[in-house]
Order: sequence, then structure tokens, then C-alpha cells
Amino acid sequence: MATSGKLSRLGNSFIQFQKFHNTTKYWTNSGNRKVLRHPERWRIIPSRGFRTKKSKIEFLAEEAPQESQRFRSLVKPIGFTVMVCGCSFTGAMVWQYEGMRSYATKMKSGNDQSTNDLSLLKNFGFRKHISSMWNSLTEGEKMVWTITGFNIAVFLMWRLKNASVNNALYRYFTCSPTSGHSVTSMLWSTFSHQSFFHLFANMYVFWSFSGVMLHLVNKEQMAAVFCSGGVISSLASFMHKIVIKGTMPSLGASGAICAMIGLVCMANPDSQLTIAFIGDILGFSFSAEKGLYGLMTFDALGLLLGWKVFDHAAHLGGVLFGIWYWKYGRDLIWNNRGKVMQMWHQLRGKP
Repeated sequence: MATSGKLSRLGNSFIQFQKFHNTTKYWTNSGNRKVLRHPERWRIIPSRGFRTKKSKIEFLAEEAPQESQRFRSLVKPIGFTVMVCGCSFTGAMVWQYEGMRSYATKMKSGNDQSTNDLSLLKNFGFRKHISSMWNSLTEGEKMVWTITGFNIAVFLMWRLKNASVNNALYRYFTCSPTSGHSVTSMLWSTFSHQSFFHLFANMYVFWSFSGVMLHLVNKEQMAAVFCSGGVISSLASFMHKIVIKGTMPSLGASGAICAMIGLVCMANPDSQLTIAFIGDILGFSFSAEKGLYGLMTFDALGLLLGWKVFDHAAHLGGVLFGIWYWKYGRDLIWNNRGKVMQMWHQLRGKP
């Protein structure tokens, strides 16, 4: 099992700068004192990496809000988290209903004319091959590929050398309690990676656990857990940054993936896990229960000792949400979806 989280500080060798129009403040070290300077117009763009030595730039290039404003700034993030979680699970229930409705309609008609017509349109060359590969996947695998594809698309957008695109990515796809970020970044940053290693590590773990999770819950629940876990992990990161007065943005799917890890390990505590690539060489394995407690202990120590390589608050928030959902959330939310489906059926009418 391998995890990769969001950074709360940046190493010198991994800092990228981008010029923008408004004067931005930043901190530099002057002896034993930190001096505020703003002679240049640069913006810090977070990049995934391990901190190797003390950075000259210690804080995000934005002025932190006043103490009285910091805790009031949690009102919108909390409201957005509640909205995303509610919409995610409600949308998943409607999604499942529409799948059942579509299946019932096809069974009643006795054939699937739309699929036959589509196959005629794709009956040539490369497009036919891609279509056959896609159709060979299960519905759950298609959903996993869709999430992975979205992550890859955002990663490629970070590679563009365009100021307006990078500014938009910085505002909407990196997460920080400062005013320079949209509250919607709590969700979109879940699909954002700047470095290839960060993307590869997160998608590797995502694929490793998605197959097991799809045997425990359906694809609709999995999508809802992923989005809800991502935004809840962002809220946990927000709260931690407000307590420590941090402003450095974070990004990555690890919070949502940790929610999946918490759910899978809680459902299968005796399953054997290995660390990616290392387990294949050394033959070392451990139970899912021990791995889950080890991950939580690691992130708890990271919070207490102030480690700055990973966003430990986001990881811990995601894991706790996954544990809660498996133990209580399914009975509280998903097993009571009948009322939502009935209301949606009345709005849709008979097929």
C-alpha cells in the first residue's frame, strides 16, 4: 500500500514561479528575523516534491487574514462540504435509479437498438478497437477510468505555459483558506496533480483499492464516497491550517483515496496488504487492520510533530470519513435511498 498526500510546504528545488500583474507579498529570511518584502511580482505555484532543505520562502505569496476573520472563514467551507456530500449521495441515488429504469426499458423492448446503431457508426479502424475495449469494461471500471482520465487531464493542463490557465488552476484546483482561492477548490483540488510522481502514486493506489471497493459497494456509492471524502479531507486541511495559521495551498486525490482505504480496510480487516513494489521484492505483508492503524498513527504523529511533507490533516480526515461511512453511513444514508428514488420516480413518471 502506498500513499501520497498534499504538500503544505515546498522545497527550493520544487518551487515554480509565475509572474502576474498585481504586487504580491512574500516572506524571506533575514538573519533570525522574517522580513516582509514585495519588490517583485511573482506568484508561487505549488509543485509536488519532498523538502530537502530550508526554503527561503516560508509562506504563500498572499497576506494571511486577520485572526478574527480566520475562524469566520470556515462558514463557507463547512456549508460547501455539506452541500457536496448531500449532492453526491443524492445524485448517486438518482444515478442508480436511472440505471435501473434504463435496464427495465431495454428488457421491455426486447433489444437495444441504440447500441446496435452505435456499433454501425464505429465499424471501422481505430475507433472500433477503442469502442470494443471500452465496452469490454464493467460499469465500475468505466467509472474508475473516468475519474483517472479527469486527473490526467488536469495534470496536462498544469503543463501548459499559459498565464491565464495557470492562474485559473491556481484559484480553482489548489486548496487553501486564503482569499485567493475559490471555495469550489475544495472539490476540484481532489483531481489536481502537478508532478507525474504524485499523479502516478495516487492513481496506483486508487486502482489498487477500487476493484475491492466495487465488490463492497456499487459504482454509484463509490463515486459519492470519493467526492465526499475529497471535500471532507479538504475541510480537515482547512481547519488545520487555520489552527497553525498556515496558508500554503495543497492539492491531490490522496484525501479521497484515504477515504476508500479506510472503508476497504474496515470492511476486510484480515485481508493482507503489501507496500507497492517493496512487497513483491521482500515478500512482506501485513493485515489491513494493522495497515489502517499504522496509517492513522503516521498522520497523527505528522500533525503533532509538525511534519510538512504531506498534508496529514487531509489524510486523517479522509480515513475517518471512510471508517464512519462503512460502520454507520451506509445504514444512515444509502439504505434509506428508497424515499429519494420514489420522489424521483414521481417526477420522471412512468417509463
